[in-house]
Amino acid sequence: MKKIRTKLIVAILSVSIIIIIGLMVSTITMTNSNTDENVKDQINLLVDNAGMGGIMAYVHEVEVVSRQLSRSVLNQLTVEQSLEEAMSQNTAYYQQTLDGYIQDVDGGAVNATIIAYDESGGEPSTLVVSGQDLSIDTSYWMDKRDTKDSAYWSDVTAFDELEFDVFTYVTQVSKGDKVQGLVAITLSTDTIRALVDDIKVYETGYAYLMRSDYSFIAHPKFLLVDRLDTIVDGGLAYLTTEHMNLNSGGFVVYHFNGADKIVGYKHLENGWVIGIGPPVGEVYKSRDTLVSTMLIIAGGVCLVLAFGVSIYIGTSLSRPIVSIKTAAEKMSLGNIDVQIESKGKDEVAQLQSL
Repeated sequence: MKKIRTKLIVAILSVSIIIIIGLMVSTITMTNSNTDENVKDQINLLVDNAGMGGIMAYVHEVEVVSRQLSRSVLNQLTVEQSLEEAMSQNTAYYQQTLDGYIQDVDGGAVNATIIAYDESGGEPSTLVVSGQDLSIDTSYWMDKRDTKDSAYWSDVTAFDELEFDVFTYVTQVSKGDKVQGLVAITLSTDTIRALVDDIKVYETGYAYLMRSDYSFIAHPKFLLVDRLDTIVDGGLAYLTTEHMNLNSGGFVVYHFNGADKIVGYKHLENGWVIGIGPPVGEVYKSRDTLVSTMLIIAGGVCLVLAFGVSIYIGTSLSRPIVSIKTAAEKMSLGNIDVQIESKGKDEVAQLQSL
């Protein structure tokens, strides 16, 4: 009869294990789903902190200094006086003003410039520069003077004589509804790149910064001439067309070069785009650890419980059968007064009472 009990225990244990595996798979699926949402929230928070941290603090600082400089320039104009006339008559004052403001930017500015347009053709007639004279082509600045943008960031420019690239924040100087000129603060990209490099993205991930056209301002792998939508033969262009162009920020899991990748991004107030590239393994490390721990603990507990329940049920079912077998053996030896205690009302109990 031990064979019967063993078979019953094995059968019950097998069914129990199958049920346990099903429950564990369901639990793991729910855990993965919840973890994916948590990962999405964590990456979005990381991107928000990256954008609103040192980068935007630096941007705001430059913008504030530029607006203050613009107001200082306007405050020197009389009612009838144009910026061109004022700068021609008092160049020393404007030079001194620039020398002061150039130091107000954290890390210092490469240079600061005031340009006045002439009254006839609108070309720059008077230019005052503080700092390094880089002979910057001001056509980009001037081309935007008739737009609705009263202030804007220029493209990043490389100069052979410098060991770094520069970009400029331009603020128009307007008197009434007429643009009189502009002030420009030119900065080294090294400062902004250092801020980007300081952003911690998990253990070995990285952050990068792009202009609104997705050309890189700072990236650990690509150059200024590169753009997110053109690198690797345009293989990542869909990230811009299907995601970044349509949302102010987000989180995308994509497959590239045979591996899963993750990108988090956010459009900043000044038109730039901050992006992060966290390693997939590090992003889901906590989830994988949690799932493994759950499997070990839940699996061990469930197996112990299933084994205990199987023995109990198997013994309960086999005991009445053993009593019937024992009674039958005694009767075969001539003992007809054998009595079997019957418990329950199932078929085995009815057999015992016969």
